[in-house]
Amino acid sequence: MLEKLAVISPAFLRWNETGYTRQDAMTPFCKMPPTVDELTAIVQERIARKDFPAGQPWPEQGFRVWAWNAIDGPRGASFSFRAGVYGSHLPYPNQAEIRFASSSASNADVANPGTTKAMLEQLVAAWQPLWGGIFSLTYRGLRISPQPNMTREEIARRPIGPAPLFWNPGWMAYLSNDYSRLFAPPPDARVENLAGGGILVSTTDELFSSENSKHLAAADELGAALKRLEADVRARQ
Repeated sequence: MLEKLAVISPAFLRWNETGYTRQDAMTPFCKMPPTVDELTAIVQERIARKDFPAGQPWPEQGFRVWAWNAIDGPRGASFSFRAGVYGSHLPYPNQAEIRFASSSASNADVANPGTTKAMLEQLVAAWQPLWGGIFSLTYRGLRISPQPNMTREEIARRPIGPAPLFWNPGWMAYLSNDYSRLFAPPPDARVENLAGGGILVSTTDELFSSENSKHLAAADELGAALKRLEADVRARQ
């Protein structure tokens, strides 16, 4: 993943540790290009640990890794992953993601359709996930229903349903072979078969904007299609 990202954009040529101080955040995460041996040691150091007994490895909770690209401002980015989790209540126990700032003229070399699509394709190739996407946090905020104020007793009594299988990314979604065979894409969506298997579904060829009514309508259609897919998957389980 790191090697391919470095080819996609100069913004990903370097990665640093995260930390509470500027000095810590200027410590290189790994050499570039990285080696398997070095990354193996880094990941092994980041095994989840218990609070009690303090520091005891917690292998059921896997490994958690963070780094950032050492660039302040709009071109700043970070990656994180949680892997190897096999004893967790979390609905998405293993995941990898890259985060960067909202699109602007200052980060157009990163926050553009071509670059973000290439980033998603490389994450898929490296991690081989069941599903993924390019998410607009603004869009998600518009579509998530506000939670009512509840007492602790009300929270304890509320019914707990299964976590959704998918988040609606709004812009681009990746579905592995297991899911793509059952997926009926929206009529106006663009569907591309990836070389390694699975499909990439795009709602627009432009830079997604939550202020664009056409983009919002297309994103809503994708969300409805993902809900139908989820219902189909659960019916087959």
